[in-house]
Amino acid sequence: MDAPTKGYRGFTLIELLVVIAIISVLAALIFPTVGAALARGRATSSLSNLRQWGMAIHLALADRDDQLLPWDGPDNVSGAMTNMTWWANMLPPYVGQKTYLDINKDSMGQKVPLPPEKSIFIDSYAKRPANAPHKSGQFSFFFCYVINSKLNQSLPPGQRVWIGSIPRPSQTAVMVEMRTVPEELPAGDPHRSASLDRAKADWQRFAARHRNGGHIAMADGSARHFENKYVTTPVGGNYNKDDIVWNPLGTAN
Repeated sequence: MDAPTKGYRGFTLIELLVVIAIISVLAALIFPTVGAALARGRATSSLSNLRQWGMAIHLALADRDDQLLPWDGPDNVSGAMTNMTWWANMLPPYVGQKTYLDINKDSMGQKVPLPPEKSIFIDSYAKRPANAPHKSGQFSFFFCYVINSKLNQSLPPGQRVWIGSIPRPSQTAVMVEMRTVPEELPAGDPHRSASLDRAKADWQRFAARHRNGGHIAMADGSARHFENKYVTTPVGGNYNKDDIVWNPLGTAN
């Protein structure tokens, strides 16, 4: 006669509910922490790119007797692509990257780096708009990092800022993280409708994808994070502030 098998008792409904409740509590505790860690990692990657741009500027200045900052050029790229003083051509070789002219030549103007690709021009965590890349004449372009469009605001057209003329280099913006899609800003934000097919920018197109803000490289080579609302709120009509200067030689408006 076979020995009787030992009976197996399954979980009761109450026990299952207790287990589910415990898992839910643990998930509620863990998921925000994981999300915050991922957000910090994305922000650190973008900050690293801005630091490379800051380093490139200083290496370029050390290599030139005139000590003039790169040319900001027009809003789009067709009037700047073949100019070697334009920031997107002048700076990348100093951090081992191709000029933007060479990038366009390689693909005959058809392909440029886009998110989520890794490139000094691209934040790989930025959202890629449906119309990317942008077109300007025979050239393609798409930037997540651009030169500060107000650097030369107080100078005659075509002139560039001399690094020695900047009174507060550690607070003066030279490279700016730019938005890639309007949805980085909430509906109703006064800057949300600003066009983003640009090769230079100021506070109007400043990013908001990393901890509600983005990163800015300063004239002394440093880079740091700023909240979008702080950057885009003027003081008495002037967007220059104690810790971030857009127009180093005058009022930023």
